[in-house]
Parts: sequence; C-alpha cells; structure tokens
Amino acid sequence: PYRMNKISPVLNVILLVAVAVLYYLHFRSEPADAPALAPGNAAQASAKLAYVNIDSLLSKYDYYKEVKAEFEKKQQQFEEEMNRRGKALESEYIATQEKARSGQMTEMQMQEAEQAMMKKQQDLMAFKQDKEDDLVKEQKKLNDELYAKILEFLKRSHAKNNYNFIFGYTKEGGILLANDSLDLTQEVLEGLNQNN
Repeated sequence: PYRMNKISPVLNVILLVAVAVLYYLHFRSEPADAPALAPGNAAQASAKLAYVNIDSLLSKYDYYKEVKAEFEKKQQQFEEEMNRRGKALESEYIATQEKARSGQMTEMQMQEAEQAMMKKQQDLMAFKQDKEDDLVKEQKKLNDELYAKILEFLKRSHAKNNYNFIFGYTKEGGILLANDSLDLTQEVLEGLNQNN
C-alpha cells in the first residue's frame, strides 16, 4: 500500500499544476492590448514569484498530520489483521499436517483438507488485495482533499498578491536554491491551519 510519507512528491506535482492554473488565470484576465513586458520590466515580473516549502508545510499542517495519523492507524490495523489471519492459517496447516502424519486422516480427508486450505489461502489473498485497493483509494481521496485545500488557499493568495508563479520547494525537488524573501510557507501554513 502507498504510505502517506510518499505524499510530498505527489503534492509537489499537484502544486506545480496549481501554479500553471494560476498562471493561466492571471494572463487570461489581462486585456488583449496589454503591452508585452519590456526588458526593463523583468524585475517587476520576478517580484511576482514565490514558493512554498512543501516539507515544512506538511510537517506543520494540522490537517495533514491528522489524516496521516488516521491513515497510518488503518494501515497498522490492516497489517495486524493480515498477521492474525496468516498465523491462524499457518496453525491450521500445521495441525492438518500432524493429523496426516499420525494417520488420523484418510487419503480422501487429506485431499479435502488440502483443497480447503488452498481455498482459505486464496480467500486470504483476495482479502489482502481488496484491503490494499481500499487503502490506495483512500490515499487518493486524501491527496485530492489536500490538493483542494491548498489550491483554494493559493487562489485566494493569488487574488490578493497577484503572483505569476508559486513554486513547491522540496529537498528532493528541482529547485536547488530559493531566496527566503519569496518564501510563503508560513503564510500558507497559517492560512491553512486557520481554515482547518
């Protein structure tokens, strides 16, 4: 199953998509006869750049911490259930083998027991697959909700500050160096936590 700690790269991609949407919305709303940026206006355009440190945001975002803890609890419960069912099946198999070795079962009973064990093993694998599929769907739902919350905040922030780009900065990402004066992480974090 996918774990919540893999959300950072996913969120990075989501934020880049959000940035593209905001960029499109910004330039779509400008008049058709708006003058192109002259070379002297390049500094003005760069003043509309900002970034959010995704690693810091996720480590301090209350909503994310809550859903991550809930999701990890469900994963742990699933793993415990699989261990319990696996051990029960293993114990049953060992007991059946002991009966067969000690001559307490006819050949027909051994064949029936073997078929029953195979069916139980298939059922266990089907249960495992179903639960893993459920966890993947839940992970996607949580990612979508997280995306929606962040995108909504960024849209409000864009309306107020008119950014051209808001980048998602992560330790493993493509941005190697970022000017701290362009860091919106704290503002975004505070806004998200207030609306949590």
